[in-house]
Amino acid sequence: MTQDFLDKIWGDTEGYRCVVSGKMRHAFYQDQSQVSDFKSQLDHWFAPTIFNSQTRKAENAVSSKAFYLDIDCKEGSYEGITDACAAVLSFIEDCGLPSPTIVRSGNGIHVYFVLDKPVQSSRWLRTAKALQLACIEHGLKADHSVTKDIARILRVPGTFNYKDPKNPKPVELLTDITECTYEQLEEALSEYVYRVDLSDVAKEENARFAIDLPNTPKDAGQIAEGCGQLRRFRDSQGNLPEPHWYAGLGVLALCVDGEETAQAWSSGHPNYSKRATAAKFERAKEFAPTTCSKFAEVNPDGCKGCPYAGKITSPIQLGETLTAIDSVYIPTQDGQFTSGIYTASNNTPEKLPPPLAPEPYKVGKEGVYILIPATDTEPPVKEAILFHPLWVSRVMSAELGGSAEIELMWDDQWGERQSAQFAVSLLSSPQVFEGALGEHIITFFPNIRNVITYIKKGIQHWAKHNKKEIVYGKFGFTEDRAGFVIGTDIIRSGSRGNANISTRIDRDQLRRCSEKGSLDSWREATRLIDEPRFWPHRMCVLSCFGSPLLALSGNEGSVLSLAGVSGGGKTTAADIGISAFAEPEAFNINPRSTLKSFYERWRQAGNLPVAIHEAATISKELLSILTLDAANGKARDTMTQDSRLNNSGSWKTLTILTSNQHLLEFSSAVLPDAAKARILEIPFTSDSAMPLSIGRPVHSILRKNHGIAGRLFLDYVMAHQDEIACLVDERVQKLEPTVDSVHRYNVWLIAAASVAGEIAQALGLIDFQIEDAIENAIKVLKHQSDTAKPLEDRIFALISEYTNKYQESIGAKADASNGWLTPPRGEARGRVDFVAGIQDRISIPVKMLKQFAMEEGLDARSLDEALPTKKNVRLSAVGTQVHCYVISPWPGD
Repeated sequence: MTQDFLDKIWGDTEGYRCVVSGKMRHAFYQDQSQVSDFKSQLDHWFAPTIFNSQTRKAENAVSSKAFYLDIDCKEGSYEGITDACAAVLSFIEDCGLPSPTIVRSGNGIHVYFVLDKPVQSSRWLRTAKALQLACIEHGLKADHSVTKDIARILRVPGTFNYKDPKNPKPVELLTDITECTYEQLEEALSEYVYRVDLSDVAKEENARFAIDLPNTPKDAGQIAEGCGQLRRFRDSQGNLPEPHWYAGLGVLALCVDGEETAQAWSSGHPNYSKRATAAKFERAKEFAPTTCSKFAEVNPDGCKGCPYAGKITSPIQLGETLTAIDSVYIPTQDGQFTSGIYTASNNTPEKLPPPLAPEPYKVGKEGVYILIPATDTEPPVKEAILFHPLWVSRVMSAELGGSAEIELMWDDQWGERQSAQFAVSLLSSPQVFEGALGEHIITFFPNIRNVITYIKKGIQHWAKHNKKEIVYGKFGFTEDRAGFVIGTDIIRSGSRGNANISTRIDRDQLRRCSEKGSLDSWREATRLIDEPRFWPHRMCVLSCFGSPLLALSGNEGSVLSLAGVSGGGKTTAADIGISAFAEPEAFNINPRSTLKSFYERWRQAGNLPVAIHEAATISKELLSILTLDAANGKARDTMTQDSRLNNSGSWKTLTILTSNQHLLEFSSAVLPDAAKARILEIPFTSDSAMPLSIGRPVHSILRKNHGIAGRLFLDYVMAHQDEIACLVDERVQKLEPTVDSVHRYNVWLIAAASVAGEIAQALGLIDFQIEDAIENAIKVLKHQSDTAKPLEDRIFALISEYTNKYQESIGAKADASNGWLTPPRGEARGRVDFVAGIQDRISIPVKMLKQFAMEEGLDARSLDEALPTKKNVRLSAVGTQVHCYVISPWPGD
């Protein structure tokens, strides 16, 4: 085992292989077959890397054929091997990494990603940094220093860990040795490789330009207050010896408005000439800045008693300042800036105060610096933090279960104002936050940790001067039900406002969740389905309007299945309903998504409807789980790495499943009865199919018009919450007694849809009739409820309905007399036999009962299983014998 493992890790690359034993005794081999068998009772380690000399240093690394993680199982990490392996596998699944090779190290595990061929050390380090970044971001509790250490040694499988000599622990393989390609690993980590590259570029640029660039402006007046030599220049208006005057020009040459200041401060000399002063100023710029030693040479008395003597080298150091950013303009409503100015409704540009910066930080056009003014004894302090003018412009606390966020604002390299939101949690990981800044081309700074300290203090400073703001990480009702978040809007009773939306919500989805076009145009799409045959389509639209009412009335989620013929308009029906609130694509979920992706999309939708098209393509393992969770409105809790329950979020919304297959016909092995009971399946038949003459204009309308009707609907809902909740409850109480209680989710859906339909109709949001859609949906529900009963009960009910419907066509005969008590009228449809005046059995023609079963939606094949007795029976005195089911005793006896 040991030799096979080392052969896979080392490969056949030329170079030195390192093995370490006992008290760190190093041995090097050019041929791994020469490596000892590790049988001595010592600790044994090996370096997965190949070196170019017999020295285990990173600079001597040639190549490596493996990436690795070192994970301990101890207090503060993972409780045991099982927990550690589970965390690793979850991390690998989330990142899409290839299968690992796992080794029990004695007190933890080593995780290897073994390559099929080696990679050079520079490429290895780049990807190792990305792997380290992925571990940090996903919270995997590995020793992150090991991950990117190419010279690291790890324990050899097949040996023992003697950290506790009295209780040595075996080092052993827990999995097979699997290989992957470097390309597979790099593709899975592509996001993190990109961030590493941005970070490395920033560091190279900082090193190339040094921390003093760009240079900060200098204030001549500030210098004159601290320097006696320049103060004399100013106060005398240039009436001083020419060497002293010229030395002063050498300082003013680097100051803000230096030439204008030089002219003003020189104008008092008897021989003052503007042209001569300008010429001398230009000459002085070539030699600036004048040093303190030069001033002492031309005017020794002027430097006597200077408190900064020996602490500065030039008076220019006393003038540190920044170019002020006078005002910050309010962004437009879509979050963008238009020429730096937002024009309000009265066409008056609105401005905010200058950037708030905590002391001792200063923000100017040159960037962010620590600037501490000079004192009577100490010169000013200047330290570069960022070479971008950047500041905290907003701090937002999260709603329950979310993450607090900050908005940073800055001027980019082209002088355009930008802003972006960041999760506060990113500040705890310098490397991750550095990558996040890099994505916005904020790359020039000496030290990321100093930037983070500045932003943390900026958060505290902002909070002292501003009211608390909330950031919303999902759509739907707020936690206090005082508002409803949809797109960037928050709708309250009687008003609408802008909502701070978390970066957790995809920006493309946020863009699609907007208003476009006109209500009248959108209503035209609803008018096109105002035909009796399109009742399934209209029921879907009503259900979408009813989605927010599920939560409002205290109910859970609902699942609406649109199933039937291809081309029936199922997708179109869902699109019309969702387009009331947003572009349909904003709330479509790919059926091939992972379970976590489903949960996150549901959580973000909150109380707005979502659609999953081609639902039958969902993996059979997930279908029942997703159906139950969609209706129950809560993801399954998972255990975090520190043994706490992780709440993955909740929702109360409508989930629309479209499919050519009827989901309720799936076997119980695929979709158990509990899941089926949560689905209201509306049939789409050839009779209700939507022709292209209607489908095409509907799609054209939805592309240009969406999001308006839903907001008007929510305006009304937010102003009448209690009244609407009572209406939904009344409909539920009226409908519940007519169906089995397991179908309560579907009862909630129909009740919410009917109330929502009446509201939408009264507000003029839809242009179709609603009554037949609701009535047909109720019939579908009752049928589902009946067909969901045990087979024996359903067949008993079927026979009862048959005998009631055809009672005049069913004859009655007494066996003893062989005479007819009651002959059948018309076509004979059955016969009841009496013995001693008591009903003994009933005979029903097989063909007729099967036909009746199919008409009632019951699988006719089930009759043969439940009614095994068949005989040829004469159903009338004049007729021939007919093949019948013979049922005895009579059902119900």
